[in-house]
Amino acid sequence: METAAMTRLMADLNVYRIKEKLLQYPQKIKDKKDEVRQFYKYVQEGQMAKKEYEAEVLAKISLETCPDSGKKKYSTDKSRQAAVQKKLKNDFEYHDLVKIVNTAQDKHSRAQDELDQLFDEYKSWQLISEITSNELQLWAGRARSGNLKDLKQQKAMAK
Repeated sequence: METAAMTRLMADLNVYRIKEKLLQYPQKIKDKKDEVRQFYKYVQEGQMAKKEYEAEVLAKISLETCPDSGKKKYSTDKSRQAAVQKKLKNDFEYHDLVKIVNTAQDKHSRAQDELDQLFDEYKSWQLISEITSNELQLWAGRARSGNLKDLKQQKAMAK
């Protein structure tokens, strides 16, 4: 097949666009992976801060004593846990921590979904590339065998 015809055929099959798309995805995927890792880090840090806050509240409650007797106000683990839950329920600082963790988890999930979508798109473009390559090989084979008229007619019918 002559060079001009091959170039025209490659343009008709969007070979250059496919190549451009395939070359863009590795960087897009890398950037999105970095974003996913960063949000994961935020989630971990937020969860750690939340657990530390809960531990501080538990420690304070564990040290509380009855003013009359001087005995521990919450003598069983169950009563301490109930007191912690009651305290945290009305604690605005704790609720802010929970919101931060939830927001980070949502952003992490969204970024992970976007990363999965990028992988799917990349695989789709790879498949399109493979199909296009097979088409080019088929057309080139027909051109070598002299079936150019047949080839041009099929191309016209395909449009």
